Amino acid sequence: MKFHHVGIAVKKIANYTNTVQTIFSPTETTIPFHNKIQRVKVCFFNIGGFYIELIEPAESQTPITSFLEKKGEGIHHLAFEVPDVHKATVELEKFGGKIISPPSIGFEKRLISFVYVDSLPFKIVEFVSEKKLRRTK
Repeated sequence: MKFHHVGIAVKKIANYTNTVQTIFSPTETTIPFHNKIQRVKVCFFNIGGFYIELIEPAESQTPITSFLEKKGEGIHHLAFEVPDVHKATVELEKFGGKIISPPSIGFEKRLISFVYVDSLPFKIVEFVSEKKLRRTK
């Protein structure tokens, strides 16, 4: 397991893009894209080998909308890259985790899942499958 990114809920990605780029000088920035399955827009900034993910609701009623209404903008989850998302999700469930979103396809066509863990100071953990390397011929 290795740390992959911190997910930060925001009302508008555009409100923070320039500031994040100016302060942190990311080596890579994705163009904000719409994740239709999760009903959000996301943008990733590669900062020293890990990512900051800004997450904006793409519809009026989403889990991110609810989060923003209850807690305001801020850290939504910590994400960890794992070899087996299904196994990691089940293991965390054994420690009292509650599955929010079972494994499904997310960014970069990776398998992802979200688990709520009340016993941690950060309440939501995302598991992300390892990136598959492309073969060249």
